[in-house]
Amino acid sequence: IATAAELPRALVLRDSLARAGGLADTPRFRVLVAEHPAEVARLRTRLAGFELLAPDEIGLPGWAHLAFCFTAEEYQAVLLPALLRTLARRGRVVYLAPETQVFAPVAEIERALDEADLVVAPRHAAPLRVDAPMKYDARALADALRQGPFGLGFVAAQGPGSEAALAAWQALAEEHA
Repeated sequence: IATAAELPRALVLRDSLARAGGLADTPRFRVLVAEHPAEVARLRTRLAGFELLAPDEIGLPGWAHLAFCFTAEEYQAVLLPALLRTLARRGRVVYLAPETQVFAPVAEIERALDEADLVVAPRHAAPLRVDAPMKYDARALADALRQGPFGLGFVAAQGPGSEAALAAWQALAEEHA
């Protein structure tokens, strides 16, 4: 998911994924452009090499209203579960944030999807120690707690087994983003 201004980052991600060997079951590189569908249509005529999706194509009826309710970052967070739901109905989907660069094969993601319908990455590698508050900046600790335990820069999903979790996530995102 990227705004029009962030599309160069998505190109870097696409190229790094191709150099690293890509993902076996995701031959298409898609970008949901968090812009009005007319702008996405204009961009489609100018950019080649990947599929551009518009917010009205991901099964989120209130996309236009939501665009005016949130910052660009919050809007993208609301679009993410709807995008995942739409694409997971067609098969496997791996979401990588546009600022991501891939430097090695990502076979571990494929293996994780062999065992689960929804794969997320933890935001922290170890539990936060609240028994030692002097080790943490109070603002950093508050931000970590507000952001939640999982990072939104990577999510993988597939099929109907992920539907309930993604639907619940979408409802929460629309309500609280």
